[in-house]
Amino acid sequence: MKKILQYHQVQSKESLTGCEYYRSIIPHTALQHKYGYEIQSTNTLKLSDEQLQSYDFVHLIRRDFNRHMDKLNLLGVRTVFDIDDHWILYDGHALKSTWIKQEYAKNCIYAMKKATFVTCSTEVLAKEIRQYRDDVIVIPNCILETEPQFEQVKYPQTEKLRIGWIGGTHHGIDLETLTESMGKVWSDDEINDKIELVIGGYVMSHPIYQRFLHCLTGGQNKKAMANTILLPPASIESFGYMYDSCHVMLAPLKNNLFNRCKSGLKVVEAGWKGKAVIASDIEPYNQYENVITVQERKNHKDWYKAIKHLVLNPDIVKDLQCKLYDEVTMKNNIFDHVCKLHEIYQTTKY
Repeated sequence: MKKILQYHQVQSKESLTGCEYYRSIIPHTALQHKYGYEIQSTNTLKLSDEQLQSYDFVHLIRRDFNRHMDKLNLLGVRTVFDIDDHWILYDGHALKSTWIKQEYAKNCIYAMKKATFVTCSTEVLAKEIRQYRDDVIVIPNCILETEPQFEQVKYPQTEKLRIGWIGGTHHGIDLETLTESMGKVWSDDEINDKIELVIGGYVMSHPIYQRFLHCLTGGQNKKAMANTILLPPASIESFGYMYDSCHVMLAPLKNNLFNRCKSGLKVVEAGWKGKAVIASDIEPYNQYENVITVQERKNHKDWYKAIKHLVLNPDIVKDLQCKLYDEVTMKNNIFDHVCKLHEIYQTTKY
């Protein structure tokens, strides 16, 4: 039986993010279910040499600021380094100056070169990684079907169409693209009495989320503010339940290299929960057939047109929901992809 150590670089279990959830916890849980692996987790590698050498592999994600990879290599412990985002941020991202000070890019490239194996989430990102090593393995972000938060498709019991957005603090530049279109939505008397807005992960009194609210309500339109539902942040074990309050999800994304390297998780999560999706016409979202996509040059009008079309055609909403559910459950079930990680762990040569 293979013994794997997951290294999560967080302060505590409560600090785990979606990156740890999708890139480490979910695939290793699937390995336990499907192949009987012994999986252990830690937030420190300050272990004895003997303890570290008891593992067949150590799995790390995102970064390795403490150069653990060097020590593990010296001990003969094989490593998998997984990276889910490009290592260079676009201008305007809130973390860019921090990443530059930390030499994040240099650190990630070093870890990619030193790891026994490298995995990532998309082919677009893999192409970037191949500048440094050509044996990168793509394991897409997937859903574990036994997770309670992703069980049974549910629909909110309301006559109004619930339009939702769920996300964290680093999506300001993406949501800005919706402001003008959402202003048109909430000013359109043909549809503004037929919709409700759901914002998931909302932090009360947080200036960034107040800005998000401003964008999604078309500049705090009175009709919009009266029909907005704010859902508080949730843990990695329960965030999926927020989708149960929505019918249609919005997934705006600015077109730049960093975003093109991202996975289509917003589509995957929404589709698995049986929701329709309107998304930016950009990889990774336009790789799904049953998503309504909006070209960036038409942000000011086509988001509005797409929302209005769905509000006035509820049968189309239901059709998209069913088709996207079928597509996502076929493409993004972790049990169909974890075999790639299993093959890595079966490798006996260093």
